Amino acid sequence: MGKLIGTDPNQVPANASLGTMAFQDYDVVAPLLMGGRRNIFINGDFNIAQRGTSLTSSSGGYKLDRWTSYIGEGTWTVSQDDDVPPGGYSKSMKWLVSTADSTPSTATHVSTRVEGQDLQGAGWGTTGAKPLILSFWVKSNAATRHNVEMDMYHPDDSFEVASPHYQINEIDTWEFKTIVIPPTSQGFRNTNTSGLLINIFISCGGQFHAPGQTEDPSDYVGFWAPSNTFTNGQRGFGVSGIVKNLNTYVKWAGMQLEVDYSGTGKPTPFEHRSYGEELALCQRYYQQVNYASSDTHNWYASGIVYDGDDAFCLYPSPVQLRALPTVTTSQGNFTLRCGGTTHTNFTMQDVRTTGSSQYTFHFDNSGGLTTGDAAMAMVPTNHYVYIDAEL
Repeated sequence: MGKLIGTDPNQVPANASLGTMAFQDYDVVAPLLMGGRRNIFINGDFNIAQRGTSLTSSSGGYKLDRWTSYIGEGTWTVSQDDDVPPGGYSKSMKWLVSTADSTPSTATHVSTRVEGQDLQGAGWGTTGAKPLILSFWVKSNAATRHNVEMDMYHPDDSFEVASPHYQINEIDTWEFKTIVIPPTSQGFRNTNTSGLLINIFISCGGQFHAPGQTEDPSDYVGFWAPSNTFTNGQRGFGVSGIVKNLNTYVKWAGMQLEVDYSGTGKPTPFEHRSYGEELALCQRYYQQVNYASSDTHNWYASGIVYDGDDAFCLYPSPVQLRALPTVTTSQGNFTLRCGGTTHTNFTMQDVRTTGSSQYTFHFDNSGGLTTGDAAMAMVPTNHYVYIDAEL
């Protein structure tokens, strides 16, 4: 029988009607008592893919929403996948070696960042500090080790590092992994900047396989270490160079980071959120305006011509962005229709906001505009506008 909770204070009655006093096992009751917003990660179910559901690249950057990467070797195809473990999941994130590298020299890792202000519930740096629990499903056709490097940022912008690991024990099989993350004596910085960075090293070679490296960073006493403690050889310790083999894959599902309120070190069931809710959380960091082939008027912002070469257009964001975004377009220059004439030579001068979800885009061109004309920013055929406020 597991730990009991409640009025004892170690127990809680399942029902107390007519004097009946039955007690439930803690492991059964705890998930029922824990409400929503347990999962600190965003898009841990990998349902949101604003940039595309399948991307092939030899360089890093964001792929599925909120999941970025460093690719130092080979070419990888990152995609949403329908192969999922039990538990109500509909998508997993798949990394597939699409161009092998026989002599990898660096590393490839999958990463996500969490705002510091979203980690305050753990109480790190206080007497009530609680551990974090990282849990997820993983599947691969390579039985190897993955190192989970963590950077934890303090209010003074210094940081500590840790590098626990997990092992793929059986190929082509979904395995559930749990990592308990103990608190440090200092808290997370309480800002909208990165408070925690997690890098999952999935393939390493060269400098990350330093000859004679025998020190496993997972064995570091106290879990957390001062910044720059670990060499590249330690960061890649034990991680195979799976990029050497074409069609090697790794998949993840149900990525969850939560506060260990129970003190058991056991994760609660994955928090499934609605698609609309998860999309809105992702749009705080990134939004992509796509060309719609069925609509010849792909407007995304409207405003007025201010003078002969400047126009200001209001963009009604679906949510407030984390910070003032960087706005770019696949076209190179922006297209605006001003006073009945389409101009394709605008640049983005700056972005302004009143602090709400309304953003003013300041466009500039070489001249020829009429003050007071209406201005409409549009997405040309087969192009996109990228609104980026990522960490």
